Amino acid sequence: MRKGIKKALAKTYDDAFTCYVKGKWDEAKIGFEKSIALWPKDNLSEALLKYMESNNNTPPPDWKGYKYFDE
Repeated sequence: MRKGIKKALAKTYDDAFTCYVKGKWDEAKIGFEKSIALWPKDNLSEALLKYMESNNNTPPPDWKGYKYFDE
């Protein structure tokens, strides 16, 4: 999956995803936006941003570090 993607993009996405899992969505939002700026076809970051926005960028009270996407 990461073949051909610059290390900066991989690090940016990984850092953002770590924040997302930990419930630090303000930081995750910034990271995913940077990831998209580096690679506009980053559909996963876009999906995570949309999910976070649908929750006002606040993890649900029962946040377990993941969201199952059935789409």
